Amino acid sequence: MKNNNNSHTIQTAMALIMFCLFLVSILLVLTSGVKSYSSISSKLSSRYESRTCLNYISSKVKYNDKEDSIDIKDFNGRNALYIKNKIDGKEFNTIIYYYDGYVKELTAEEGKKLGLSSGQDIVPIKSIEFKKLKNNLLKIYCTDNKGDKKDIYISLKSEYGGTNHGK
Repeated sequence: MKNNNNSHTIQTAMALIMFCLFLVSILLVLTSGVKSYSSISSKLSSRYESRTCLNYISSKVKYNDKEDSIDIKDFNGRNALYIKNKIDGKEFNTIIYYYDGYVKELTAEEGKKLGLSSGQDIVPIKSIEFKKLKNNLLKIYCTDNKGDKKDIYISLKSEYGGTNHGK
């Protein structure tokens, strides 16, 4: 009887040890999965920010591509993209610039002085830079919050007799 009881105790202990090992392996797999998910999620979020930023600006430029309507100038000490529009006979500028961790957009009447904080937050990024390479070619550099740099070239059709979009 004593042998049988001893055997039963060993079998129970082995079953408990196997169960504990199974639980530990499940926890390790779950922890690994959470780390992988966090890493992938962070990368996708970062890519989303820079792509959204560049696509948004590209769409704005292409939609407003009229003769003498797109320019790169200084806005309160910041490099900015200016898009000129005429609404009800008045000149307005849509200004896209970087300030305080965001690409910002501000639409204001020509000549009106506004501060950097006046703009609407568009997307969080680390930096953005606008360059006019030629009369008809813009280059936009964007650095997301992870430090990844992306750029886009935009060809202006209206600068050399291309489309005039109703002007």
